[in-house]
Amino acid sequence: MSKKILSQKQKIAMKVCSKKHYKINKLYVLKQTKLRRIKVMKEWGNIVPKKTECAVCGKVIFFRHKKRYKTIHFDHRHGGNEPIKGPPSTWMSSNRPNERSLALFLKSDFGLLCGWCNYFIPTKDRLKWLDNLTNYIKG
Repeated sequence: MSKKILSQKQKIAMKVCSKKHYKINKLYVLKQTKLRRIKVMKEWGNIVPKKTECAVCGKVIFFRHKKRYKTIHFDHRHGGNEPIKGPPSTWMSSNRPNERSLALFLKSDFGLLCGWCNYFIPTKDRLKWLDNLTNYIKG
């Protein structure tokens, strides 16, 4: 299949049309986007464990649980230097699990934490934070 090459005018016209379409059908477009994201997340459910334990405290956590404190929080373990920079759940909801996206996700090596552990452990300078905490505990 050959892709159709568009001129600059055609590209601008398509953007204007899509903006008009969005303004006219805003609720419909938002609903379709939400349904598409839910469908993609269900596809990721076959890859990410549905039930696991928090890597820090050992609580049982679930993938896509309705209660926020019982759901898996993907943690940037390496100080934010992973290939996926933003929130992993947002990235997952907009990228289907194909070979390329799966390789990128596995390369990121996210930790699986509960909500409390993810909230309290900092992303950057984690070792320094841990040293300060141990020094404080030792007195």
